Amino acid sequence: MSDWLYQISSYAEFLPILIALFHLKFLEKGLKWYLGGMIMASIYGLISIKLGEKGINNHFMIYINAATNFIFRAFFFTCIFTSVWNKRLVVYALIIYLSGICVDIAVHGIYMNQYLFGVSDLLMTVFLILALSQILKDEKVESLRNYPLFWIVLGTLIYVIFDFLLAVANGWLYAVNRQFFFILWDYITPVFGFIKIALLCVGFWKTKKYHTSLVV
Repeated sequence: MSDWLYQISSYAEFLPILIALFHLKFLEKGLKWYLGGMIMASIYGLISIKLGEKGINNHFMIYINAATNFIFRAFFFTCIFTSVWNKRLVVYALIIYLSGICVDIAVHGIYMNQYLFGVSDLLMTVFLILALSQILKDEKVESLRNYPLFWIVLGTLIYVIFDFLLAVANGWLYAVNRQFFFILWDYITPVFGFIKIALLCVGFWKTKKYHTSLVV
């Protein structure tokens, strides 16, 4: 990836975290789980980079990051879902996903398994669509523009769908057109990352105003 774009995208990841921490007391329980997942992902990313710089095999971080990310997202969804069936679906998916990680490690050992994130993205896409549908049908939501959860779900959904499609077509794109493959990773992928970051910032920034309107 282009160094300058990589650095910008890496530092930009901390912006929604800082905004969320600044508005921490206004965050609902579900958004606190989402924030926790973001913080843990950033920590694991930094640790993985440092291990790689020192020549230490950091493949095991893939499993830790995948499991932790799914756990935090699962708690996020169980908090925001109103349907008991949707909550159960998330719990079942969490059990199956974590079991799959354990089986994968037992059978193949620790290696660079990017499919973990592909499966996670697919499940997250389903849950995010369910969450977005719930928001759109919720009569209590008077304005989507001022509803923090809408922006966060939308931003995450856009990025997760792109990330899933990229994971599925990764090998095929590399074999068909390597030049486009590197352009995709160097320039297009960060753009979707910036879109997600921007929408998350909007969502977390609106939590104070939304919380105030409920109190009043």
